[in-house]
Amino acid sequence: MLKNLLPQSRQQLLKRTYLTRLAVVGLAVVMLLELLLLAALLPAYLAAHMHQGMHEHAISKAEQQINEGGGAVARGFLEETAALLARAHATQKHPSSTELIDVLGIGSVAGIVVTDLALTIAGTGGVQAVVSGEASTRTALVQYTEALEADPRVAEVVLPLRDLAASRQIPFAITVTFADLSL
Repeated sequence: MLKNLLPQSRQQLLKRTYLTRLAVVGLAVVMLLELLLLAALLPAYLAAHMHQGMHEHAISKAEQQINEGGGAVARGFLEETAALLARAHATQKHPSSTELIDVLGIGSVAGIVVTDLALTIAGTGGVQAVVSGEASTRTALVQYTEALEADPRVAEVVLPLRDLAASRQIPFAITVTFADLSL
């Protein structure tokens, strides 16, 4: 084993000097990394700033044309706004969760336990739900399907035949297509 022959004070001074130099090198490396990251992000910042300026220019040009009584850019903005308003109006036609629970009769038919509900909302405003769960008996499952079909807000109910194969503890997945949920 090697023994350090330097006096204790000299050893401490060397350790302190080493740690100081290590800290300075570490800080220099961190600063260098920050500069590299800044250099890498600078083009993205400049591009975003340029796009913002282009959009501000287009908006000011449209405002000018609107103030002057119209124009192609102004018509484009008006058409885009009308499309966005139409989409917002269509979105408001989508059902609330309370309305869905009411239509699907969740909890209203004895022997039916709903474990999953998956909704698909089409761009045209149509809504389709896949109701999954377990029926205690085949009779309960048929009664639940008939109750869904009797609701005027339901356009179609699809119960796969394989779901009627068992007589007890029947796992099911019913697809319900809604006609109009605003009734």
